[in-house]
Amino acid sequence: MIRVYYDPIKGEDLPVIGTRTYGIIDGATPVGGSKHMLLDYIRQFSRFLIKYEKVSLRESVDYALTVTDYPEYRQLKPWEKPSAAAGVVRVFDDRIETFRAADVVIIVDVDGKIYTLNDSSVEKYDKLAWDEMKKLIKGGKTYEEAYKIVSEKILRKNRELIGKEYFPIYPGGRVDMYKFKEFYYSDYVQVAIMSDGFYRFFLFTELPVEKIFEVAPESIIAELRDIEEDVIPETVDFPFFGRHDDASLVIFDRKV
Repeated sequence: MIRVYYDPIKGEDLPVIGTRTYGIIDGATPVGGSKHMLLDYIRQFSRFLIKYEKVSLRESVDYALTVTDYPEYRQLKPWEKPSAAAGVVRVFDDRIETFRAADVVIIVDVDGKIYTLNDSSVEKYDKLAWDEMKKLIKGGKTYEEAYKIVSEKILRKNRELIGKEYFPIYPGGRVDMYKFKEFYYSDYVQVAIMSDGFYRFFLFTELPVEKIFEVAPESIIAELRDIEEDVIPETVDFPFFGRHDDASLVIFDRKV
């Protein structure tokens, strides 16, 4: 059984649904770049993952990276290029393969043992932007003024680190930059793949993330949006100082 919960605001989360390939690609808006180019990039990347799902997940990711490195991207500055976090799972009769890039979170329950696959390194770089936003707002800038300054300076600087210190998928990326993990199961496996917008609920509430298999996901999105309505810029420790741009989840289970 597979369930998809998709609550986009800017529409930059893309569920990846194939025959045995499931996941989320969470696009990052280029600084000064084209949103249309970003959306085209993540759609093409998803298409090739699904098209070549008969081989290993690592092989199809490698192929998708190669065929989506279009010449027009090579003319762009690093912060203008499309990039995205990603979490994808490929299901076989006795095992699953996982692929993760940047801050998409994957929760795996294998025969009752739970694993959380995530990477907090992205937060180290984004924290510079969050701290600068709070400082500017406390100094009298409006949210819009502070966001414009941060977008033009801090976020652009962060994007320059793509492929050097943190690794979303992006044109020119290499398969050895990313995390792959294999899990064998004898009875059942269930998996939840969530964008950082959905994972934000667990950061706000401190609910253990493995509880995702025990609660109704649609209620999480509703409660998350209620929490965000009450958030004020000066007290937020997570992006984007209010309502998050996207919150998406793919959850499925497989029994032997």
